[in-house]
Amino acid sequence: MSPRLRSDEAFGLETFWWRPDDDGRPPNDGTQPPSHGTLRFTPDHGVELTVFDLLTDLTPLQVPGRLHALFGETLEHKPCVLFDALPITSSGSLFGAHNHLVVHAHQFVLGEHVPSPDDVESKTFDVRLRGLLEWLTAAHRVNPGQVRHGLTPEGTPEGRSVGLPGSQLTLGFDWSARSAQVTDEHATATFSFEEPVSLKRFLADWLQPLQDLVVLATREQSMLESLRLRRYDERRADHLHPAIRVAASSDHWNSWYLEVVRTPNVRLRPQRQSEYQQVLLPASALADDLEGSLRRWYELRWQLREAGTSFFNSLNQDSTSLNRRLLDTMSFAESYHRLRHSANAPLAKAEHRRVRDIMLDCIDDHPQRERYKRALDYANRPDNSERITDLFARARSVDVAVDIQEETLPGQLVATRNYLTHWGDRTAKVLDGVGRFYGVRRLMVVLQANLLLDLGLAPELVKACIDASYLTSVWEGDG
Repeated sequence: MSPRLRSDEAFGLETFWWRPDDDGRPPNDGTQPPSHGTLRFTPDHGVELTVFDLLTDLTPLQVPGRLHALFGETLEHKPCVLFDALPITSSGSLFGAHNHLVVHAHQFVLGEHVPSPDDVESKTFDVRLRGLLEWLTAAHRVNPGQVRHGLTPEGTPEGRSVGLPGSQLTLGFDWSARSAQVTDEHATATFSFEEPVSLKRFLADWLQPLQDLVVLATREQSMLESLRLRRYDERRADHLHPAIRVAASSDHWNSWYLEVVRTPNVRLRPQRQSEYQQVLLPASALADDLEGSLRRWYELRWQLREAGTSFFNSLNQDSTSLNRRLLDTMSFAESYHRLRHSANAPLAKAEHRRVRDIMLDCIDDHPQRERYKRALDYANRPDNSERITDLFARARSVDVAVDIQEETLPGQLVATRNYLTHWGDRTAKVLDGVGRFYGVRRLMVVLQANLLLDLGLAPELVKACIDASYLTSVWEGDG
């Protein structure tokens, strides 16, 4: 198989391009001559195509609108597509000059002419993610006398397959070697489905949760390195001469691969000098129940929806100010508690309504009654301080010996969050300087403890993971 196109490395291709016909498909009647173009991709700027005489009907200095799809072909006659190509500059076409068009695009597909991103479907998606190799291979120290080593190509040559809700995920390795020495090793994640899944749904429902897990588990940034889809059409082999078909199975001739290149949604920071030495949750820590833990993670991530997307994207960014990190983390903590742990309401709904109505019966004035009714409707819901306090108390079960300041810090975090949101009166509870830094740090560890407990890990294992992932005390000092 040819080397992969990667979304984390620059590349260039010499290509020829056509505009789609009225049906949104590449023209095949020969009426539109191909236009030569040079396609370049860089992770920082995405895809840029410079093409000549593609839009010959443009008037001088006219820039066309967005092109939903452009169909191309490489010098090796491999079909390709640019989706949502945005023209940036256009020049020429005056007095017979050649038209010169530059377009940018977010997504490039190599291997087939597909009219729309919605038509990119597959039952098999093969992915490489930055950080996945480190997550799979990192060792985990359960206690001072025991070390669990991660997965290795030698120990798991066929990969590790786990069943997820609606999919089969195989975690494995591939590598290249020169002179019997491994020169380039990668971890792979292959998703297999019973029915075809669209690229859009795969990215949102399957790839994003896995990338979020890598970000949480390694405490490092992650990004898509490469994405390859397997396509299948049982009619393809019918077009081959029988003498050629006997050289391989029908499955070989009927299947082909699409490679998808996407502009990264994260800018990578310079690597730490001790990168991946502070892994929070290596896969080896889940060795006893890897399948169950991954299933629970996907169910958790789907339940968190947009709140989870926003939070993990913020963790995956290059740099975030302390104030921004506090706001993002507090927003997630409140949403996470509401979605996962808000069942512990003080009163049942029926009892709450009964008590509320008793209090409202004391008010005869209609405007005042409506005002207090709105307030009392929220009286049985935990406020933000109570939500954060609940999360602190749950984290306390991991290690009752630590001081997480659950009596004071939740209220201080809420006061700081409210101050940074509304810029109102500054109260004595608002954290500043070092206090704000350690407040956010402790909240982050509290969330890590809660999320690891949600994966089904025993409290003692959660404590071992957190203790091993910080260079000094979790709760105070640098780490």
